[in-house]
Amino acid sequence: MDTKPMECGSMALMMGNGNDKRVLCPPLERLKQEHADLREKMDRFHELAESVESNPDTDPDQRLTELRNLVSSFYDQLEIHSEKEENHLFSVMARYIGRDVGPIAVMEYEHEQARKTLRMFIDQSGNHLAALETGDVKTIASYAIQAYSLLSTHFMKEENILFPMADHMLSPEEKTKLDQNI
Repeated sequence: MDTKPMECGSMALMMGNGNDKRVLCPPLERLKQEHADLREKMDRFHELAESVESNPDTDPDQRLTELRNLVSSFYDQLEIHSEKEENHLFSVMARYIGRDVGPIAVMEYEHEQARKTLRMFIDQSGNHLAALETGDVKTIASYAIQAYSLLSTHFMKEENILFPMADHMLSPEEKTKLDQNI
């Protein structure tokens, strides 16, 4: 039986709209809130990316440029968030569960895949837009859609598995240091 105390609301549940919601310690709640902010930007670029992909002949230059601006802004914010997770949360969790295999390895791999897909979109959407063929426009838009899909699933895994795991396993001192670092 686990006798570790339940710090920072660890594993506590609170009712909200009929759904159980896990209450995490403050630094993990902040990371979770950053996901909500990132999701808002993702939803905006995803909607436009799907529109571009389904109607690639409708003003592709302007719409890809607008999409590129949305994705670039999102990418910058995602990088700041990812660095907090990788440099602080994942590092402290790795002391308990390792970093080469398991949840941390998966999360870092997904971070890298998201970066790669977003960079492919950013790089290709900045090249000679007026000369793009319809198929090229669709392909470029599909990178933003792929990143959206990957990150939506990734955020869900972090919020429902990784963050609660961290909340449960980290000591109060580690949580305080995490809070200071992020």
